[in-house]
Amino acid sequence: MERIPPVLTSANYYANPNNKWEQHFFPRIKPWMVPWDPEGPPQQERECWRNIPMWTGFALAVFVFGMRGLHEIFPRVVPNIPVQYNMRRFFNVFPWTATGYFVVHCSLAAIGFFYLLPKQVTFSLWFFYIVSQLELVGFASAGFVDGPSIVDYQTVGAWFALVAGWLWLGKRHLRTILRSSLGGKGATSGGELLPYSVAFWGLWLSFAGCVWFGYAMGMSIPVAILMFGVYLFCQVIVMAR
Repeated sequence: MERIPPVLTSANYYANPNNKWEQHFFPRIKPWMVPWDPEGPPQQERECWRNIPMWTGFALAVFVFGMRGLHEIFPRVVPNIPVQYNMRRFFNVFPWTATGYFVVHCSLAAIGFFYLLPKQVTFSLWFFYIVSQLELVGFASAGFVDGPSIVDYQTVGAWFALVAGWLWLGKRHLRTILRSSLGGKGATSGGELLPYSVAFWGLWLSFAGCVWFGYAMGMSIPVAILMFGVYLFCQVIVMAR
């Protein structure tokens, strides 16, 4: 998201009468790659721009981030607005010192993002963070000096467990997709963005391309398969959900 939208809109944004992109550059761009009509027809314009809660949240975020940015430039003139509080000062006695990085951070960007997430997801984020901190305290009390590594291994195991659970729940649907992709009788792909066969073989061709790319950079093939396999078939699945 940090790179694709600027690239897609740069052709229109940077075009001007001096560089004559409409003559030299535009003909070389595929029509489907660039939004040639960035304005588009007005859709729900009044409802969005007259929404008072939206403007209230927007103004609050702009004010806080703006003041913090100006404070970095003019620290003696513009006061800072603190948005985080270090909780370690309350946990300065063993074994509570094992909590590690424990900061309460008020991120307005995260609040806006979490507004779009289900309550179960937002609850699990802070709940299991507290559980992990309590685990560190418990490990320190029991004499384990490598508690953070144990929690990291638990996190990796949780990712694999989530993927395994989702694959198990969707095994019937995945089986029909596999049948359909191999030419047999399977599920229809009506209403989907791509036919099942195109998505299936495109996934494996993309994976093969990633492995080849890693091999071309100097990786051994087993390491490339392991790294890109974990990324595509584990990390990407969890992050997409």
